[in-house]
Amino acid sequence: MAKWVLTLKKDEINMTIKVKYFASPVQHFLLKGVLVFLIGCVGFVLFSSLAEAQGGKRVSGRQLPPGDYIVGSESSFSQFGGQLIKPVLRWTEPADGSGASGWDCDNSPGLIKNLEQFGRVIPAAIMGEDSRCPLDYSSRASDVDKMFYGVGALFYVGPPAKACQNHQGKPCQSTGHLVGDGDVVIASAHGFRDYYSGRRLSPSEARGMRYSVKVWVPRQLRKDPTVEYEFRHYEIEEVEFGNSDERTDDEKDYAFIKLKERPGEFVGPTDAKGYEIKSRRQRVPADKWVKPLPFKRFNRNAVPNVVMTVGFQMDKGWVVQKNCRPFKIYETPNNPSHYLADKPGMMIHDGDTNGVASGSSLALLVDGVPHFAGIHTSTFPGGDANHFGKFDINRRYNFAIDGQTIYDHFLEFRRRFGRN
Repeated sequence: MAKWVLTLKKDEINMTIKVKYFASPVQHFLLKGVLVFLIGCVGFVLFSSLAEAQGGKRVSGRQLPPGDYIVGSESSFSQFGGQLIKPVLRWTEPADGSGASGWDCDNSPGLIKNLEQFGRVIPAAIMGEDSRCPLDYSSRASDVDKMFYGVGALFYVGPPAKACQNHQGKPCQSTGHLVGDGDVVIASAHGFRDYYSGRRLSPSEARGMRYSVKVWVPRQLRKDPTVEYEFRHYEIEEVEFGNSDERTDDEKDYAFIKLKERPGEFVGPTDAKGYEIKSRRQRVPADKWVKPLPFKRFNRNAVPNVVMTVGFQMDKGWVVQKNCRPFKIYETPNNPSHYLADKPGMMIHDGDTNGVASGSSLALLVDGVPHFAGIHTSTFPGGDANHFGKFDINRRYNFAIDGQTIYDHFLEFRRRFGRN
């Protein structure tokens, strides 16, 4: 069996083929001639493809960096920090199938246009190019995309009606994610805080939030028979915060949420206002239920530093966004004046976010499967002038809570509902 390895260097392309066989001298000579011919043909095709890729739209005008690449069934070249990982290939391919994996998702002009439509500056944290793109819910979605379908929007409905509002005077809204169990959500605590009064909802008031997530709908119950996934809203049974006031400790800016039911297990049609008609619900096959992200103990330094996230973004409305270029987690610099210097439970990252993204889960690949690794909570520095710019580990970055630091608390919360 042959294994093809393509190595790119600055001024040359090398290809090797490793073949294990047994043959006579004559067969060896003939086979060697055939292999030389094949290598020449394949080398020419690959060189032509690379030359086209380096100068064309498929790589946004950028040359492929030196390194080893795998030519796989995905028909694309992919390398992230020296890690050649199939789940990353399936994650980074644009939903419409265009472009090389991860290199054709710059939509910064769209962000600028949307920001202008709001008529005011919205706090954002785009690190370099805007690499956000829609999470695919179509029949073309990859198995990796589906691992993140547990993402949902938390929004306040009350009572009381105006106890939690954002800076636009609209109900509080943030992102959460189903983690560990099909009915448990992890989110940010500050998403429950009223912008005007500065007051955070009490645990009982927090039940006035709803968790909105896309679920698979049987064909006969859909608004559009061709659209498999629709939003459904779920009530909250209980909320527990990291502490009494997350403003005093960034490491405690999280919330555990137990929903009253598992999203997607029972689904009904919606009325004219978008509310589910529960009397017409049907039980959905288990393989169609919304899957939570796995959460367990693991050594972050022992897994690839290739981070994936999904979430809601203020400038994108109800279209779930993912980072179609995986990003990285960074250790806090050994600098006493750094904002996170005395916060070992925090992680720096260079993913792209915007308002409402707080509470988005960061995921790392553990044994090739995305696992919950942290909660995106904020940006440094804050302020209206911080929309665009390059990532700088000391001066401009996003940060998140390290999931491993809240794991014990998470298990304790689950035990209250009989989970082992």
